[in-house]
Amino acid sequence: MIEGHIECLNQDLLNDIMAHLDGPALASAASSCTHLRAAARDEALWHTLCNATWPSTLDPQVQALVKSTKGGFVKFFADSFPLILNEPTQPDSVEHGLSSGSVEAADLVSLVDIFYRGKCIFSKVLWGMSSEEKYPYGFFSEGPFRIDLLNFEGNGGDEEDDNNDEMPLMCLLRKREKGTASICRKLQKNLRLSWVSVDKRGERKGVNLSSWEPVVIQGHWPSETDFLVRFGSVVARGPARFVVISVRCRLDRGGACLKMAGISLEVEDSGGSRVWGSEGVMTLAHAASCKRGCDRTRSIEGYASHVRAQRREKERRIKGEWMADWICVGMGISVFFAALGWLATF
Repeated sequence: MIEGHIECLNQDLLNDIMAHLDGPALASAASSCTHLRAAARDEALWHTLCNATWPSTLDPQVQALVKSTKGGFVKFFADSFPLILNEPTQPDSVEHGLSSGSVEAADLVSLVDIFYRGKCIFSKVLWGMSSEEKYPYGFFSEGPFRIDLLNFEGNGGDEEDDNNDEMPLMCLLRKREKGTASICRKLQKNLRLSWVSVDKRGERKGVNLSSWEPVVIQGHWPSETDFLVRFGSVVARGPARFVVISVRCRLDRGGACLKMAGISLEVEDSGGSRVWGSEGVMTLAHAASCKRGCDRTRSIEGYASHVRAQRREKERRIKGEWMADWICVGMGISVFFAALGWLATF
């Protein structure tokens, strides 16, 4: 009966209704009945929706990449909107029949969008890894993995720093919002980040490496005007690897406004140590095979459980090193007194 009434609707009116739906609602409409499925699968609708969700997809090269993929913008949204649930998966072979050893830094495309109060304040597309060009003699493959999208050095709060005027503005602050705790609450409530990684090989599958909402917000030592906001996910495909996305925020103009001073991505092991470049690239490639879902609370909780496990591993490692140090000290003292005894015999 409902489907019969829907079929009576004018197609233009139906398309207009569909254009006001978000991605999950549009996907639900597509699975409700045959008539809505045809309207909800309109590529133009998903194209517009992707542009609104990820402004980085407005890049002509990105649009050409997505359109050349089977499924187009419908598939791109289905791949990129769900978050990694940070749950263990089987360490099977990489999807699409691709050898894990064949992935290179140049195969991965990063689409990064940062929002504050729902407004996009930063958008960038990174084709491959710029570090590979910076270190052409193997350093990137054999050195710590790190991607810097934005990096303004200098002392926080220095009004004479010429770079301060170039930093993206996040928000203006009122007097009652200038305390550290108040700023942290403001960032937790309003700052959102998406980092979509697309593998250009095979089916060109994408995955969102971010937690969307911040998982950690803290002061950035030693500056009193810098704050570090962390997003991320856990690629639990075999040994867990932490994808850590850091946004460094800085108070500027005497604390009158908050700006972005740095954006970077790193990969850590279960002990909190940064992995090497080649392993970091492999981790990003393997992320597409992780379990994903639209329950963001579940994703955050999964990340928190892995952080607790990482903290326990760090404590165990520190305790082991402490015991090893004391054993070495004890052996040194024993050798010293043994040497004194041997000398006393002469």
